[in-house]
Amino acid sequence: MSPNAFSWSLTSRSNIMNAALQQTNVNFDDYTSEFNIANSYNLPSITKKQTLSSISKEYKIEFPDSLGKFKTTTGWDNATIAYYRQGYGKKVGGVMDKVVPELLYQAKNAQDVNVKTFYAMFVSYLVIQAHQPLNTVTFFDSSLFKNSDLSGWAFCLKNKSKNYPRRCDYSLHGFWSRLLEDTKPIDLVARSNHPEWVMKSIKDIIEDSANQAPYVYALRPGTGISNVYYNNSKNLSLKQGQKAAAQVAFYLEYIFN
Repeated sequence: MSPNAFSWSLTSRSNIMNAALQQTNVNFDDYTSEFNIANSYNLPSITKKQTLSSISKEYKIEFPDSLGKFKTTTGWDNATIAYYRQGYGKKVGGVMDKVVPELLYQAKNAQDVNVKTFYAMFVSYLVIQAHQPLNTVTFFDSSLFKNSDLSGWAFCLKNKSKNYPRRCDYSLHGFWSRLLEDTKPIDLVARSNHPEWVMKSIKDIIEDSANQAPYVYALRPGTGISNVYYNNSKNLSLKQGQKAAAQVAFYLEYIFN
């Protein structure tokens, strides 16, 4: 039960990463690497069928053996918790919560700057993804879905797709993935306004993101997007983007300083 890897759109991820680099104290000019940390938002096209082992072949740098079976496991880019109208269930998919701590440890201790930057790129990417609520929950309602809503991909705001019956012409996940596309990166720079913010574990980030589910699912399939829901979602996505940018900055400082 793995949602599409790109839970934020390319532009949304780019805006978050740009904001993160604007508020980190790491001087990347001191690190000459063949990898550009700014490109963390734009990793190669990833599908739920790809594994870290297969992706490493494209980069020609191996992921650490300490990841064990997670190198050949799909769902490395999400951690999906069951959500019901009545509350939450257990985690039902994804291993992001296992992958990030190990990659973070390896990035922190890597002596080779290319390896360090390579791991840091994936850590940054996953931290960004963890702040998209629909990358951390999947909605169960037997009156609406046979199983779950596939993290919003099967939650149709418009008609179902004729070519892909389990997908929608316009899905809740698709709506949420684009909410930051017209947001300026500078509007996602909020760390200095929140001195109480500190670096959080990926587990806590995922939990906080999943806790936004009642707001994300404050509508029903096929009813479209009301102005109230749109405005509330824009405000929530802005807060999630600001938190994501701040956390990426914290993580980069931990890795490189």
